[in-house]
Amino acid sequence: MFTTVAPGLTGDGTDAANGNGGNLTITLTGPGELFVRNGGQISAGTFGVGNAGSLTVNANLIEVTGSFASGGPSSLRSASERPWAGAGGTLDVITNRLLVADGGQIVTGTLSTNPASSGGNLTVRASEQIDLRGGDTSGQSGLFSSALIGPAAGGNITVETGNLFIRDGATISASNDPSNPASTLPSGTGPAGNVAIRAQNVTLDNGSTLNANTRTNVISDRNASITVNSQTLTLNNSRITTNAAGLVPGGNVTANLSTLTMLGNSAITADSVNSAGGRITINTAILAVAPGSRITARSGLGADFDGVVEINETEGDTPEVQSEEEAPEDSQALIASCEKLTDNELVLAGAGGLPSDPTYGLTSQSIWADTRAASEIDSVVVSAPAAPQPEDVPLTIVAAQGWATNDQGQIVLVAEPTVPSGETFVASHQSQYCGRG
Repeated sequence: MFTTVAPGLTGDGTDAANGNGGNLTITLTGPGELFVRNGGQISAGTFGVGNAGSLTVNANLIEVTGSFASGGPSSLRSASERPWAGAGGTLDVITNRLLVADGGQIVTGTLSTNPASSGGNLTVRASEQIDLRGGDTSGQSGLFSSALIGPAAGGNITVETGNLFIRDGATISASNDPSNPASTLPSGTGPAGNVAIRAQNVTLDNGSTLNANTRTNVISDRNASITVNSQTLTLNNSRITTNAAGLVPGGNVTANLSTLTMLGNSAITADSVNSAGGRITINTAILAVAPGSRITARSGLGADFDGVVEINETEGDTPEVQSEEEAPEDSQALIASCEKLTDNELVLAGAGGLPSDPTYGLTSQSIWADTRAASEIDSVVVSAPAAPQPEDVPLTIVAAQGWATNDQGQIVLVAEPTVPSGETFVASHQSQYCGRG
C-alpha cells in the first residue's frame, strides 16, 4: 500500500481564523509507503491567531521530495504561519526509512511575536536510515524547527536512527534564521532550539550542516546546544555549528563517539561575534582530523571571552579503521599549519594557511612543517583555559592518506591519497607544536 500527496495538496487546521490547528495522525500499516512530492504538503498548521496542531506520520517508508512550480517545498509541517500569537505544534515521524531530498522539508516553527510561544518540537525515529539530500530554489532539504520575526524560542529537534546521512547541502537546523537565503522574513530575536541525535553512524558530506545557530541583538545568556551520540561521526567538507551573531554567547556541542573523522574544510564551532564563545566537548576513542578542518569556540571580543574546547579519550569497543600501507618514512609529506592558538580551538590546515571564516578574518598565517615520522604524532589534547589541567591521555590517531565512499554510502579512510601534494592527511599534537596564545 502506498499513498502519494499530489502537487499543491495541503491539509491545514485553520485558515486565518482564531482557533487552534487540529491534530492530524496518518498511519499506513504493514509495508505502507508515503510519498509527498512536487510541492505537496501534509500540515497541522494554522494561519490564524491560534496554535498549530500536532502532526504524527507513521509508515514503513516516507519520502518528501521536490517543490511546487511556484517555489513551495514538499513538506510535512506543523507551524504557525502568520506573525501573530500562535505557537508551532509538535511533529512526530515514525518510519523504517526516511528520504528528504530535492528541496523537501519537515518543519515545525512559528512567526509569533509572543515571547511565550515556541517553534514546536520535531521528533524523527527511523529504525534503519534517514537520508537528507541536497535542495533546490525553495531552500535546503532537511529537518527544521525555527522561530522567525519575534522573540519566541525555537523548538527542539530529536533524531533517532540506525544511519543518518546529511549530504549535498542538506541540513538539520534549529535556528532563528530563515532556511531559504532568498527569504524576506527577518530572523527571530529569541533563542534557537536544541538538537539531539542518537544513531549508529552519522555522516555529513559535501557542504551539509547540522546547526543550532542564533542571530539576535537582544542581550541574552541563553544559548542553543547540539548533542550527538553515535558510534561514528564523519564530516567531509561539512559543519556542525552552534554559532551566535549578536549579543548572545555561542552554544554548546557535545559528542559521545567511538570515532570522529573530519575531512576537507570541515568544522565544529561554537563561536560568537559579540559575546562569549561556547563550549565543545568531544568524547571519543579515535580522532582523525585532516588538514583544513577545525574545532573552535572563539569570541569576536578577543581571547578573554573565548569558550572551551575539550577532547577526552574514551574506552570500549570501537570500529577498527585500517590502512593497507605503512606510513611514509619521508615525513616531509606530513605537513600541517597552525594559527597562533589559545586553548579554545584545534585547527589543522593545509600548507596554504587557515581557511577564511564568514565571521572572522585571518590574524596570522604561521606555517609549521612536521619533520618527524607519523608514528611519533600520536595524540591531540585540547584543554580548557579556566579549569585545572588534567593529565594528558593520548588518543588513538589513525594515519591515513585519503578517503573513499563504501557500498553503504559511508566515508572511510584509505591508504591512497585523495588530496594534492602538500595537503596530505596529518594528525598534529596541538598542545606541543602549535603556538600558544
